[in-house]
Amino acid sequence: MLWRLSVVFSMATFEDFKGLRTRGYLRDSTRDQREGFGPALQRHAIQRFASMYGLDLHDHWYEEYVSGRSVERRREFARMVGDAQAGAFDVLLCFHTSRFARNREDAAAYKRRLARSGVTIIFVSQGIISGTHEHFVAEGVFEVLDESRSREIGRFVGAGLRQKFEAGLANGVPPLGYQNEPGPAGRRVRKVPDPRTLPVLRALLGAYATGRYSYRSLARWLNSRGMRTRLGKPFTKAAVEEILANRFFAGQIVWHPGRPDEEVRTGIHDVPDDIRELWNRCQSVRSRNATRFVHQSGERRVYPLSGGLAICDACETDYYGQRHKERDGRFTRRLHHNRDARCTVRPRSQRADLFENQLAEGILKDFRLPRGWKARVLQALRGDFESDRERAELARLSRALHALRRQHLWGDVSDAEYKQERDQIRAHLRRVDIPVANVDLNRAGQLLSDFHGLWTHAGVTDRQRRDLARQVFRQVRIRGDRIVAVTPRREYMPLFAAALRVCGGRGERI
Repeated sequence: MLWRLSVVFSMATFEDFKGLRTRGYLRDSTRDQREGFGPALQRHAIQRFASMYGLDLHDHWYEEYVSGRSVERRREFARMVGDAQAGAFDVLLCFHTSRFARNREDAAAYKRRLARSGVTIIFVSQGIISGTHEHFVAEGVFEVLDESRSREIGRFVGAGLRQKFEAGLANGVPPLGYQNEPGPAGRRVRKVPDPRTLPVLRALLGAYATGRYSYRSLARWLNSRGMRTRLGKPFTKAAVEEILANRFFAGQIVWHPGRPDEEVRTGIHDVPDDIRELWNRCQSVRSRNATRFVHQSGERRVYPLSGGLAICDACETDYYGQRHKERDGRFTRRLHHNRDARCTVRPRSQRADLFENQLAEGILKDFRLPRGWKARVLQALRGDFESDRERAELARLSRALHALRRQHLWGDVSDAEYKQERDQIRAHLRRVDIPVANVDLNRAGQLLSDFHGLWTHAGVTDRQRRDLARQVFRQVRIRGDRIVAVTPRREYMPLFAAALRVCGGRGERI
């Protein structure tokens, strides 16, 4: 591994990669295809580059069709990272920096992870070898431009979706039983009943309205009769639940459901009277069924480490909380691994209290800050002990800002573009360089010292434990039945570093 890393960072030309094991990464969305980033173009450019410089590609590809700035929903991307960590290849060819990531935080994090695995990324259309001194400034500028462009597209798309909502049109793909009606100039604007799938919707709603089925048993019943979803796939518990919770069948459209700015309006789509009546009856059944899984306090079960905090150390997917019925009829609280199909980590799930106890007993039970910790932490926050990652990030952004100024002076960038990109880089610089005044050290130190007592106190609710965990930690990494690493939030990192000198690491990665 060390040899591979030394080779990667010494390479400065494409010829140096000849014969190395290579794989290609393709990412596409409908919008990207219209703008010239289609999969055929990406594949051809990558193949041509590999052939030109003698890279060992051998038709090894990661290909997916997903949009957005986050990499969370990219299964092939997660598989690629896992293969890289397993040492499956040496070089990743990507058509453009925007295909790899469209926000700088993800780009920096995953480039570091691949670099630690001995993998070099090459962006073939821009001629960039990621991480090299020669391409450092250009790579940083392209990352800023990619995120800026993605945000601009997001604003336009958001404005268009809002206009459709205000006109009474439902956004998104049509639900079961409906299809898009072509509008002017071929645009699909209105959702109308689909004679092909409407009978399936009636059967689903009618069966659940009897009260004899759960989501899972209803999915099995539908599948046993050969019924399928709108996309022709078998029904799952989640698919049934999504249909029964969709207010579209009550004639409503919803803007940002579940968010603070949620807004409900009457849609202009037609809902047959029998569908509307069945859906309303189903809501009564759902309400009755839900009371079986509600605490005496009236609050649903909250899982302190679920919701993106706990993730698998092997494949980066998250854990979710769910009540599990044991063979003796008791219900237990469990964390389930939202596992990628290729992840081999076992077991599939564990009792939630196992990890909750590990967090308090194994990591923060004996948390103690040494004498003089405050001065040491203040010195670290001012930059004397600034990490290599932060120094590299600050240097990268500073160089990107310098390059942008030079382009502006040369006339390659207009005044408006210069101001917009300069403000974005400066904003990111402010986020990287945390002011000491923003950190209440006394409060943070007291909270960490009291963490074990607060976490284990009988009067503290799961909701309060969840808020406490999210205040202190950004990530908890699990492998099998053990917590193997925790990542504190930025303001708590110097305090953990100071405390580790006293209490040791206990075998966990922090």
